Amino acid sequence: MYMKLLSIQAILKGAWQVIQRFPFAMLACLVGTVLGIVFIHIDDPEPYVNLMLTMTFAAPLFVGAVLFSGAMKFSQKYHWVIHGVIAAFLLGYYFLLPDPGVGVSEFYIRHTMWAIGFVLLVTFIPFAYQHGAAAIHRFWQYNRGLVFALVLTGIWAGALQAGLSIALASVDFLFEIRIDEERYVEIWFVLVGIFSPLFFLSRLPKKPHALDTKQPYPKEVRLFSQFVLVPLVTLYFLILYAYTARILITTTWPEGQLAWMILGFSFLGVLTYLALYPLREKVNWVRHFGTGLFVAMIPQTGMLFWALSFRIRDYGITENRYFVLIFGFWLMAIAIYFLLRRVKDIRLIPATIFLIAVVTSVGPWGAFEVAERSQIHRLEGILVENGLLQDGLYVQASAELSREDVLQINEIVRYLSRHHGLDGIEPWFGGEDLDELGGNNWDRAEIVITEKFGVEEEYFYGRRFEPYEEGYETFAMFLAPFDSAVLPVEGYGYMIDVAHGEFGVKTEFMIDEQEYQIKLDESKLALELARGDELLATIDFSEKVDQAKGFDREEFAREDTIVTVENDQVKLLLSIESLFGEVDDGEAEIHTFMGLMLLTIK
Repeated sequence: MYMKLLSIQAILKGAWQVIQRFPFAMLACLVGTVLGIVFIHIDDPEPYVNLMLTMTFAAPLFVGAVLFSGAMKFSQKYHWVIHGVIAAFLLGYYFLLPDPGVGVSEFYIRHTMWAIGFVLLVTFIPFAYQHGAAAIHRFWQYNRGLVFALVLTGIWAGALQAGLSIALASVDFLFEIRIDEERYVEIWFVLVGIFSPLFFLSRLPKKPHALDTKQPYPKEVRLFSQFVLVPLVTLYFLILYAYTARILITTTWPEGQLAWMILGFSFLGVLTYLALYPLREKVNWVRHFGTGLFVAMIPQTGMLFWALSFRIRDYGITENRYFVLIFGFWLMAIAIYFLLRRVKDIRLIPATIFLIAVVTSVGPWGAFEVAERSQIHRLEGILVENGLLQDGLYVQASAELSREDVLQINEIVRYLSRHHGLDGIEPWFGGEDLDELGGNNWDRAEIVITEKFGVEEEYFYGRRFEPYEEGYETFAMFLAPFDSAVLPVEGYGYMIDVAHGEFGVKTEFMIDEQEYQIKLDESKLALELARGDELLATIDFSEKVDQAKGFDREEFAREDTIVTVENDQVKLLLSIESLFGEVDDGEAEIHTFMGLMLLTIK
C-alpha cells in the first residue's frame, strides 16, 4: 500500500515539476484540451477554431523559449521578456486569422508550415549558440531522447486510451449503464492534450545544452538503421536509377509523381544518415554509406527538376510545385555541403527546414504570392490569346472558346478562389470586389466563371486532375430516366443488374440451377456472358464509348444507352445506367459501369 502511495506521489511530483518548468506550454495544452471537449458538445465550433489554431503554436514556442533561456543562462527578467514577446505574437496572430470557413486555404497551409517549423525549433534551439563537435554530439543525443520520448508517449497514450475505452464499454455492457460515445472522445482529448505533453516534457533533460557526449550508441538504433533503413534506402535509390535509365533509353517524359518520390526517398535517406551519424568516425561502411547517399542524391535531384519543369511549363506554379522546387534546391545544397565539409554539422538540417517554413510562407518571394502570380499570368495569357482583355478590362467573348481554354479558365478561377481569393483579377472587372460574391469559395468561383467570364462550368475528372494533355481524354455516359421513351420488353425472361467497379453487384447468377458469369473484357471494351466455360455472348461497348467521349457529363435518354445482342443461344438487351473511363494515347479504359440487362436463354 505504501509503495502504491509512493508511486502516486512520484507521478504527481513529476507532473508538478513539468508544470513549474513549462507553465505557459501546459496552460496552452489545457486550453486546447478544454476547447476540444467543448467542440464535442456544441453545434457551431467555428467561433473557437482560431483560438485552437493559435494554441497549436503556443506549446512548442513556450517550450522552445524555456530551452533557449536555459541554454543562454538568461536571468528571470529576460526569461519573462521572451515569454511576453511570444504571448504578443500569439495574440496578434489570433486577431489576424480569417473567420473559419470564409478564409482561403493559404492561411491554413501557412499555419501548418509554421507549426512544423516551431516544432523543429525545439530540436535545435538549445544548441543554437554552441560550436564544435561536442555541440553536434549533444544535439544528436538530445534528439535521440526526443524520438524515444515521442514513441513512449504514443505507446502510453494508446494503451491508456484502449484500456479506458474497454473499461467503459464493459460497464456499458455488463451493468447496462448507457455510456455516451462522447465520453470516449473526451478521454482522447485529455490523453492527447494533458497526459501526453506532461509525459513527453517530463523526459526532456534539464540541461540539454550540457549533455554528456560520451553516452554509448544505442544498440537498437544501430540494428534498426543497419538492417531496415539502410537496405530500404538502397533499394529505393536503385529503383529510381532504374527508372531514370528507362527514361533515357525510351526518351519518354518522366511521370508527374516522380518528383515526390525523389523527395520522399531522399528525406528517408537523410533521416537514416542522421540515425547513423555518431558511427561515421568508427565504422567504415557508415562513412561510405553517407558519401554514397549524397552522391546518389545529386543526379536524382536533377531528375526532380526535369520532371517538375514539364508541369510548371504546362500548368504554371502552384504551392505544391513551389515547395517541391524549394526542397529540391535544399536537397542539392545539403548533399553538396555534406560531401565537401570535413565537419558535418547535422544541426543545419532542422534549422534550414525551419527557415524554409518561415521564409517561404511570407513576402513576394513566398509560395503563395509566387503561385498566385503564376496562375493569374496563365489566365491572362488565355484571355489575351482569345482577345478577351482590352485596355486591362475583360470583354465577353464574341466567338466560342475552345473546350481546353474553357477548362483552363474554370480550373484557374477555382484554384484562385480556393487558395488566394480573387483580388488579383478584380482590375479586369473594374475593381469590383469579387470575393464578396457567393457564400463560400466554391460558390464564388462558379459565379465568377459563369457570370463574369461568361463561360460554361466545366469539370475535369481525369486521373491527373489537370486540364487535358495531348492524347488524353475521358468519357462518360449517364442515364436521364425522366427523358426517355417507353421501351417494349416483350420476349425477355430475366432482368439482371450488372456492374463493374466498386458497386458491389455480383457478377455471377443462377438460372435453372446453372451458374452464369458476367465479366468485363478490357481489351475489347466489352462484357462477356458465359455459362460455365461456355461463352454465350459478347456485348460490345466501343460504340457507346465513342458516344460518351468528351465528358460533358451529358445525360442520355434510355433509348440511346441500349446495346442489344441476339444469337443462337441468347437474346439480351443491356441498358447502360452509367459509364465512366478514360482514353490515354488511344487506349480506352473503363473505370466504372452500371447497367440493367434483360435476358432470354434460348
